[in-house]
Amino acid sequence: QYDFDAISVMPTNLYGPGDYYHQEKSHVIPALISKFENAVKNHHKEVICWGSGSPYREFLYVDDLVNALMLAMEKYDSSEPVNIGTGYTISIKDLVKKISLNRLDLILLERY
Repeated sequence: QYDFDAISVMPTNLYGPGDYYHQEKSHVIPALISKFENAVKNHHKEVICWGSGSPYREFLYVDDLVNALMLAMEKYDSSEPVNIGTGYTISIKDLVKKISLNRLDLILLERY
């Protein structure tokens, strides 16, 4: 309308360098990594995670977002917003299993 060439992108959940690793105040992946790192360091045999583990999420490595943004700036020519993601979802429970490498028992708290 105003002859302004712009792209509106909606990235999915990101992870990678620069993440904030706090067990309660960060995004899902760094929070889980922090929980399991703490458990291993302190010789805990279990980790408590909030929720049922059943919700599904999609994650994208931050460097992959950068590549997608560069490609979008070069090739995308539409006024419609574009979603950027992997198209692959994983349940929180399965994500926890991957991060823990199945080394610790997992306790899911459905109410917290």
